[in-house]
Amino acid sequence: MPKKGGKKSAKLSNMSEEERLLFMQQKALAEEELSKKKEDILTQFLKDKLAKEEKSSVLNLNKINQQWRVLMRETKGRELKKDIEVLSQTFERVVDRKDSVIKSLAWDLEEAEAQYSQALRAHLHNLDVLLQLQRGRLESLEQNYQAELEALRGEFHTERELILSQHQQECTHLEDISFAMEQNYSEQENDVKQDFHSVRDEIRNKVQAVYLTEDY
Repeated sequence: MPKKGGKKSAKLSNMSEEERLLFMQQKALAEEELSKKKEDILTQFLKDKLAKEEKSSVLNLNKINQQWRVLMRETKGRELKKDIEVLSQTFERVVDRKDSVIKSLAWDLEEAEAQYSQALRAHLHNLDVLLQLQRGRLESLEQNYQAELEALRGEFHTERELILSQHQQECTHLEDISFAMEQNYSEQENDVKQDFHSVRDEIRNKVQAVYLTEDY
């Protein structure tokens, strides 16, 4: 038996506070259910016994009354008085015994009801503790959720601003490149035009010089 207790203590020590509370709650509920079943069986037994004793008392009383009537009819004088006294004493003893049994059963019922009330109060108290623990856990989860949500919102806002800034920078860079390319293309076009006009004028001058030479 000590070894089993040690194992249970080790098992409880390895549990978290919530698991230990749930374990104790389940254990208390099991013990309460077992106790209630025992109380119900005992109560039913006592009720049956009480009913049986009451029925037996009625039967005994009827028997005594019948015997008393028979004796009243069959006996006279001192014999009748003596029998009546004996029956009276017997009846009183029976009544006293039945009263004792009834009082004992009533006390057992009262004790069973007190035990049930105590177990019910303990059960309700454990439920209140468990509900408070669950509310605290839910509040903690809600706070953590809100904190993580705010953090995600901040990260999203920061990342969005960074992406927009990078996009703007890239657009500006592309515009600068486009403008530079247009400028370079315009300059190259002007240089080509100038070279073309120069070559054309040079060819024209050479042609004119050739015609002049042939005329002479």
